[in-house]
Amino acid sequence: MDQETNRNRDYVRIRFYVIAAVLGWSGILGGSFLWNVYQGKQEILSMARIQAQVAHQRDVIYRRWNAESGGIYAPVSQKITPNPYLKIPNRDITDQTGRPLTLVNPAYMTRQAHELAESAYGIHGHITSLNPIRKENAPDPWETNALRAFEKGQKEVSAVETMGNAQYMRLMRPLMVEDSCLKCHASQGYKIGDVRGGISVAVPMEPLWTLEKARKIRLAGGHTVIWLAGMIGILAGAIRLRAQIRHKKKAEDQVRESEAQLRVVNQQLEEAKDLLEEHNRLLEERVRERTKELHDSRLEIVRRLARAAEFRDTDTGLHITRMSLYCEALGRAAGLNEMECDLLLNSSALHDIGKIGIPDRILLKHGRFEPDEAKVIKRHVEMGGEILAQSASELVQWAEVITRAHHEKWDGTGYPAGLKGEEIPLIGRIATLCDVFDALTSQRPYKKAWSVEEAIAEIERGRGIHFDPQLVDLFKQALPKILKIRDTYNETVEEGEHQGENSPVQE
Repeated sequence: MDQETNRNRDYVRIRFYVIAAVLGWSGILGGSFLWNVYQGKQEILSMARIQAQVAHQRDVIYRRWNAESGGIYAPVSQKITPNPYLKIPNRDITDQTGRPLTLVNPAYMTRQAHELAESAYGIHGHITSLNPIRKENAPDPWETNALRAFEKGQKEVSAVETMGNAQYMRLMRPLMVEDSCLKCHASQGYKIGDVRGGISVAVPMEPLWTLEKARKIRLAGGHTVIWLAGMIGILAGAIRLRAQIRHKKKAEDQVRESEAQLRVVNQQLEEAKDLLEEHNRLLEERVRERTKELHDSRLEIVRRLARAAEFRDTDTGLHITRMSLYCEALGRAAGLNEMECDLLLNSSALHDIGKIGIPDRILLKHGRFEPDEAKVIKRHVEMGGEILAQSASELVQWAEVITRAHHEKWDGTGYPAGLKGEEIPLIGRIATLCDVFDALTSQRPYKKAWSVEEAIAEIERGRGIHFDPQLVDLFKQALPKILKIRDTYNETVEEGEHQGENSPVQE
């Protein structure tokens, strides 16, 4: 009896869930349909407003052209007659053939263009003012409200309005008094910068509403299909749940029989789990220690390999340390994450590894390089790239990119590939700037250390030529941290060091 009662309760719950699912699904689809209809209407209004803005901008452009040209003369005809409101000298003239011409000022030309637009496309245009010279230019009530809003500082008024028996998107912007306007309107007391009036544009909404209606039909059809699919899914789910209830009752008895055995097994598993967790903890600790040893060993090899290249070049021993820390600081300013900054710190140390392959007679030469020697010294970039190429280590891969790119220049005049702008990898651009700064501010046998101000001025001169302009700005922002690094790892260069290929003199 109890089992039968429980089964009935389950069936009641299923019925409740089915009703809730039907109502919820219908509400979601209904809400989606209404939201899409609303969004579609907003898009249509936005399209109409854009059309009106384009039409208005077109009117303003040719009106301004006419005003700046001082008006244009056109042959007198049925459509173009002398403007009785234009009272200026030489309004009417004749050409060499005796044909009468009359001056068409900006307002007259705008009215002519509006008439053509209305007859061709149904787009209404009206030039108006609260103080019109021509009575036909007097504003209607909507335009009057817009003009008053312009006097209070508003820049644009738009709304869907009914004109005749049709709806239009009406848009109006103010006309400000410019110097060329005073030729015709100075007598009205206007000054430059005053709101003289406005141009209103009315775009017919009927074609756009037609598009919106078709979209609504498609939306309704699509939502109906989705709703029906959902209803079928809910019904299928209800049928499946009823079948599961029957199987559930049968399985419950089997579960109860298994629970006692499971409790014993669970107790044994808990004991085993504790032992396994302790074993895993010890193992993880050993793995971490070994991983750290391997990581430290790899970094030690990288640093010593970089120092080997530096000893061949006889640069100062702390150049690598400073340059790498500069790169890390600038990388953080450029938005690199923690792991990327660590890779940049360690991989940038190998930027001049290719110098291992340069003959001593060139690498250790004092003074400027001859052209053929300069070609050889530039080969250290490609040699370094070849030394580091095809490595499975991400650290060495970064070092290869930096090695190949740290002598490229923003304007494309660098080497070896002549990369330009953002074709140069970001980490290469960072290394270029940091390498040059350290060379400028470090003492060498062939030069004194430049002051920070002189070095920053030199980098500014290289903005957009040698260096990425954005990185120059970030470098200056990070300068306090960079100077702290410089002060921490400063050193005095011993006598007898040669003029390196990266020095400002050679560059």
